[in-house]
Amino acid sequence: MSWTSLIVYVDDEADNPARLIEACALARAYGARLIGVSGCAPETPVADAYGAGILLGEVMAAQQARNETTLKSAQQRFRTAVEAAGVEGDWRGDVGDPTALTLRHLRAADAALVGRDAGGISAWRAPHPADLAMRAGRPVVVLPPNPVR
Repeated sequence: MSWTSLIVYVDDEADNPARLIEACALARAYGARLIGVSGCAPETPVADAYGAGILLGEVMAAQQARNETTLKSAQQRFRTAVEAAGVEGDWRGDVGDPTALTLRHLRAADAALVGRDAGGISAWRAPHPADLAMRAGRPVVVLPPNPVR
């Protein structure tokens, strides 16, 4: 099997540094280009339509700013890992559903590397591995939190 491009999902979970290291190692081993993907969908704010409805715009603007900051941080972590490993990398991050975003960008790759479905993580911040595996049409490698070589 030959891979020419791989996707790694970048988030701010504790297992992400190990995932980036493994993704860079696989990209280097196959001579593949590594594509970093990250997304975060705006969470639906819980607001009382009669009391706090007037603040809804401010809440949504604050969430948008937080999401953009999160994506910039993820991009920086990806760029740092790619440069340290000496592999070719591209970045694709956007505000939106992480699963749909990963599926859309997976069209440009041979396989995706994602983390396990962590119970505590919000569905707004990481793709659901089972959904990816069933809908991707490509291999989806689900890495454990502490991969052992």
